[in-house]
Amino acid sequence: MKTIFLLIVIIGGAFYYLYSGRYNVAATVPHTKPMEWMLGEMKEKSIEYHSRDISTPALDDPSLMEKGFGLYDDMCSGCHGAPGAEPAKGFNPPPPALTEIAGGLEPRETFWVVKHGIKMTAMLEFGSTHTDDEIWAIAAFVDRLPGMTIEDYERMKEESDGRAR
Repeated sequence: MKTIFLLIVIIGGAFYYLYSGRYNVAATVPHTKPMEWMLGEMKEKSIEYHSRDISTPALDDPSLMEKGFGLYDDMCSGCHGAPGAEPAKGFNPPPPALTEIAGGLEPRETFWVVKHGIKMTAMLEFGSTHTDDEIWAIAAFVDRLPGMTIEDYERMKEESDGRAR
């Protein structure tokens, strides 16, 4: 009986807190550590789960990298940065610096994130505006981004005339 009462009190307290408006959702205020942990774990596990059956095609074709560069430079670098350019500020949570970690994701996971986006993170979904081939090109480029130098990135920009291909 005590357990049921305790459970009712906990659930009631959670609902009170939820509907009280006391949790600050302003982007200028970081999440609490427990909330940050919970949201981070939920995001990571969701990406793993939903991308588990995606088969990764061969991503080593130079034309795929070129196309991926153009798309990344045009659509992604403004938020996630590029070699020599920091990620955008003012987001909560901040966008991952893909030049350092490639998001810590496998290419199939990157494909899934780019295609579907992530709720409440400002990560847009591009599945409704881009083909799977274009999204795979982005995933291929992002996978190689952490090892890329500023010079490599600038050379790719010059070779593409700054245009997505």
